[in-house]
Amino acid sequence: MQPGNSQQALSALQGAQATAQDPNTILSGQRQQLGVDNAQQTVTGLRGAINNTTKLLQQVAPSVMGRTGSSLVTNAQATKQIANEQAPISQNLSTQTNDYNQANTDLSQLQQRAQEAASGIYQGQQDKLSYAQNLYNTLYKQEQDAQDRAFQQQQFEAQQAAAKAAQDAANKQFNYGVQQDANAQAAAKKAAADQALAANKAAALKDVKSVIGKSNMPAYVKAVAESAARGNELDKIKLEAIQQLDPNSWNKYQQSLVSVGRF
Repeated sequence: MQPGNSQQALSALQGAQATAQDPNTILSGQRQQLGVDNAQQTVTGLRGAINNTTKLLQQVAPSVMGRTGSSLVTNAQATKQIANEQAPISQNLSTQTNDYNQANTDLSQLQQRAQEAASGIYQGQQDKLSYAQNLYNTLYKQEQDAQDRAFQQQQFEAQQAAAKAAQDAANKQFNYGVQQDANAQAAAKKAAADQALAANKAAALKDVKSVIGKSNMPAYVKAVAESAARGNELDKIKLEAIQQLDPNSWNKYQQSLVSVGRF
């Protein structure tokens, strides 16, 4: 199901990150699934058998000569006996060598298949993570843009209210002179501005408190800081609230900027 807001997108991103595997783990799983390790053991076993058979073949001639050296067996007869005893061993060595060559070929093919499968799985995993990250970034920006527009509209309405209040005050205080009228306008504007600022601070504090202590706090701090740096007034207020209410998260964010040379 496609996430409908940044919070759902963040949960999906964190889920994908939690289940992601490093390339070596993926390759190990594919090797086990395709039987690469068993094939390796087969090759190793055949290599050892060939070594043993080769040694046995080399021992035939000294053995025959030792048994016939003091007898009346002629040199031709001894040579014939050596050939006869070496024949089955040579045949066995030939069979083992063929089996080894085939097993080694099979091992190379399995290793290649495991590597290709692991590469495909890892790339698919990275594509999924990239998509989840981009979706979260897009939804979060859309929400921040909407909040910014609402904040600007709120400011506009507050300015309109302040202007109306100032005009009303001017009408009432006209007879008190220009100075009194200016004071009334300034007081009305300040009261409206203070009211709007208080409402924005309350909304910002509520939003920040709802995230403090949760797993998405680092991502929230990063997004708010970057949005505030772009001039988002509401996120500037949120950033002040984060620094006051959760200085530990703010310090960690600053440390992350230092580690990549951005702070």
